[in-house]
Amino acid sequence: MKSVAVYIDVLMALNLFFNYFSLLAVAKFLYLKVKRKRLVFGALLGAIYSIYIIFPSPGMLLSILVKVLMAISIVYVSFGISKVFKSFLCFLVINLAFAGFSSIIWDVLNVNCMLVHNHVVYFGISPLILVCSTLVAYIIIELINRIIGKHSCEKAFYHIKVAISEKYAVFDACLDTGNNLKEPFSNLPVILVNKSCIKNILPSDVNFEDTNMMEKSSLKLGKKLRLIPFGTILGEGTLLAFKPDNVVIETKSGNINREAYIAICSKVNGAIIGSDMIC
Repeated sequence: MKSVAVYIDVLMALNLFFNYFSLLAVAKFLYLKVKRKRLVFGALLGAIYSIYIIFPSPGMLLSILVKVLMAISIVYVSFGISKVFKSFLCFLVINLAFAGFSSIIWDVLNVNCMLVHNHVVYFGISPLILVCSTLVAYIIIELINRIIGKHSCEKAFYHIKVAISEKYAVFDACLDTGNNLKEPFSNLPVILVNKSCIKNILPSDVNFEDTNMMEKSSLKLGKKLRLIPFGTILGEGTLLAFKPDNVVIETKSGNINREAYIAICSKVNGAIIGSDMIC
């Protein structure tokens, strides 16, 4: 292999670009709602870490440990502590996929100018080639994710049991990995439910359509109602939601107890849960 000159500015710029699309792919795969500026900060941290390639090697085990700690700090900055373990694993897989696609293009072009040091890879090739290969990898991963996501939503249904004051409602809910609704204060997940699914545990005169009736409806229900903001391609709005005493999800591996809010939505046919409910 030929010797490769490492240009720090090129190294950091390409790693900034590469890490940003890696983190964006993680957010897409895990359906995480995250601000783009956090992804930029995470990618920038990864770009700074890439300078590690110029330092003397501390040995294989220590080098791997350092890289793991770097990756954990990157996903922590990008996604927060609550999703750090899942995001870390997905980040590693996405990076391997991106690196694999880039290596394939590198082999096809027969360019012998790659440097690996301290488990950091530097491609001494045209930035345009690396940018294009990263974009191609991202597009392929996004297409795979869309296919898997649609398939999951169509096939995955779960039995849900909701309890309020010793009354129970049992219904089926579709898993929609695109449902990222959260109650703003507690950050608990929100289950979208048509009122007909839980009418047997609700007072008949509770109004979930009129936000001006929140206080009266809260008293009748015996639960404080919350406003859940939501946004779709058709517009934005709010839904009234409450926290039941207990939520149990039946899965093949056993029952899962979850804290969650129930949002009444007349446009939902049945019920919808997000991936957070079963992870």
